Amino acid sequence: MTLSPKKVNKSRTYVTTKLRLLKLIPEVQDLIAEGVISSGHAVQILKIEALIDRLCGKRCFKGDEKTAFDFFQKAILNSIKSAKGKVTVSDVAGMVDALRERFLAAIIAVFTGHWAVHIEKYESFSVTAHGYCLQYDLRIESLEPGDIDFLRDRMLKGAENDPEAPARWEIYQRTDRLAEAMFSDGKRPAWPEDEIARRSQKIYNETTGEFDDGLMDRVFRQQFVFHDDDVSCDTL
Repeated sequence: MTLSPKKVNKSRTYVTTKLRLLKLIPEVQDLIAEGVISSGHAVQILKIEALIDRLCGKRCFKGDEKTAFDFFQKAILNSIKSAKGKVTVSDVAGMVDALRERFLAAIIAVFTGHWAVHIEKYESFSVTAHGYCLQYDLRIESLEPGDIDFLRDRMLKGAENDPEAPARWEIYQRTDRLAEAMFSDGKRPAWPEDEIARRSQKIYNETTGEFDDGLMDRVFRQQFVFHDDDVSCDTL
């Protein structure tokens, strides 16, 4: 019996998906086996790998995990476990989109000179755009025009129920100007050459290729940490 091309493609897709699931950390695979999450949840988590490969460099922080992909899988897994009620595939997709948004926001904040914008806050400190870019070794040259479209859609959606958000026309104006600044004349965006950029490179050169405790201390507790009385995301 000969399978139709459509069925052959479907079978290949099924096998490819199953093989990709092997990239997931054991804790996530266990949840799939137990029926806590589905392969649909897993497919959303797998999208993180391509995001990291494109936007993060070799120095991307990975904590105690083997790879940065493992690190972010663990972060998503913790969010799923701490959620109240059932976590849908759409919920996990939203978590991945939020990660992409933070990556892009940090890159663009540094590109536009807003080094001190808060990207992620914790109980006792917050990480600025500059610190976030150092922490995950974000690469501005890997940005694509589609990333600006993604941010525009996120901003428009967030403005729907926020009376203090910028008007739709202003969001379009801001993102259009940003896209023009980054991608005009077919050029790729690059980090600005100033003192802070040179300082970042100096810190990189002092490491042995990984974020050691000394560097993380400088990133989080000294020159790259700003609190609520400093610049906030509202300045963007």
